[in-house]
Amino acid sequence: MKQAKFAAATATLALTLAAACGGSSSEDASSGISGTGIAVGIITGFGSIIVNGQHYGTTNATITADGSNIDESQLHIGDYVVVVADINNDGSKDAQSISLEKSVDGFVFSVTPVPGDPRIGDINVMGQLVHVTTNTGLDNFSDLNGLLAGNDCVEVYGLNNSASNAIDATRIEKKATCGEVEIKDFVDSANPAAKTFQITGLTVDYASAQLLGFGDGEPSVGMFVEIKADAASVDIDGATVLASTVEAKSEGINEDINDDDEAEIEGYVGGCPDGDCSSFRVSGVPIQIDGSTRFEPTTFSQADIIDGIKLEAEGAFSGGVLIASSLKFQASDEVRIEATVDEVAGSSIYLLGGSGAGMGIVVSITESTRVELDGGGSVTQGDYVMVSGVETPAGTDAVVATRIEQKSPEADTLLQGIVDAKTTNTSGYELTILGKTVAISTALGATACEGLDDRLLDCSALVDAIVVGQTVVKAEGNWNANDMVLDTASGEVSLED
Repeated sequence: MKQAKFAAATATLALTLAAACGGSSSEDASSGISGTGIAVGIITGFGSIIVNGQHYGTTNATITADGSNIDESQLHIGDYVVVVADINNDGSKDAQSISLEKSVDGFVFSVTPVPGDPRIGDINVMGQLVHVTTNTGLDNFSDLNGLLAGNDCVEVYGLNNSASNAIDATRIEKKATCGEVEIKDFVDSANPAAKTFQITGLTVDYASAQLLGFGDGEPSVGMFVEIKADAASVDIDGATVLASTVEAKSEGINEDINDDDEAEIEGYVGGCPDGDCSSFRVSGVPIQIDGSTRFEPTTFSQADIIDGIKLEAEGAFSGGVLIASSLKFQASDEVRIEATVDEVAGSSIYLLGGSGAGMGIVVSITESTRVELDGGGSVTQGDYVMVSGVETPAGTDAVVATRIEQKSPEADTLLQGIVDAKTTNTSGYELTILGKTVAISTALGATACEGLDDRLLDCSALVDAIVVGQTVVKAEGNWNANDMVLDTASGEVSLED
């Protein structure tokens, strides 16, 4: 995750990939296989396995975690995986192997929920900063108040972001017991004489560890390593660990890659701190673009490529580098809605509607939407859900969902998005978000307004700070379906990053 150390890791990865033998795209008429495909990303659904919007058959797949075979039932929506698959002549894909990859596994050092909204915030796991958002699935706990720092252990799955030096968690599982801990990161500093090195906020003592993949060498600055240790060897207060094994690895794909293998890689850009790069990395995989690369949306271009933006790169490998045929820009999830489903129509649901059909905010569910419901199944009318997503196209008041989670019903409704309009009236103010009216009352003891620092703010100052068409606001209150207004007189309104 360290921006300054990516060069060494990229060189290692390129050598690993280039060492594999050549071409894999020639057609095998007897098997009906036309090539090999690789997917790096998050599981968004099952019925086969869905990664990056593509279905992969799993009948003959070998599924592993930490080098051991596991059953498909042990995979979850939100898990980060590397899939190697046969591409059949008809375009279907059958997975040969599925590797489940944890970001970090171990003790929670600290918990920092957002004040008043403990569903989101940050946690420190084994010295690694982990961002918890509405796009993070939480297993065995409902919010960050359910984690006890210095006691609980978690498994974290997600995407590393070098720009924020953090893990953008897509799933976190609270474990019943703490056994072996596991950390993957770049070495910040090393002391060979003391047999220690530093990764982010953790000191690793490898004096008695088995070293793997180092040859005659030892851990050194810039190397990407995987550390395993017994939970009993972790000093939480001192942020140190006595490692049992330290393995030199490549960030990204560790499977053999051949020229012409096709791939779809999801993740954050690294190796492009100044922007406007034709060569960079996504999830540790070297990417090269050229004049034939397609950009989606078409308003996105090479000039927009910089560390910390989220992409899906698609193309074929050549000499260990993915030559991108297309780059899909993935916007941040500025939309959050917590409400009862008014209507289901095909692959869309409607929220915050009135008495008639089609009056609510239309939320589209795609192959890339992670739908997590109690007991599985499909979203139905009357479900209380939390939706995170993106207004697509911008300015249309329609939402493409990234994730939908079923929740226990709550009295309040939550609406977050870009403010399209703001007005003043005799009661206070009105905002328009995704086509819905948000009423802010300035009466004494009414709407609580908060700034970006989560501190109370005069509501007039909040409204003045809003830039129409740009500022994201979160509003909580009572939804009045008759008047089609979200009344925040007993709730709150806050500015969001």
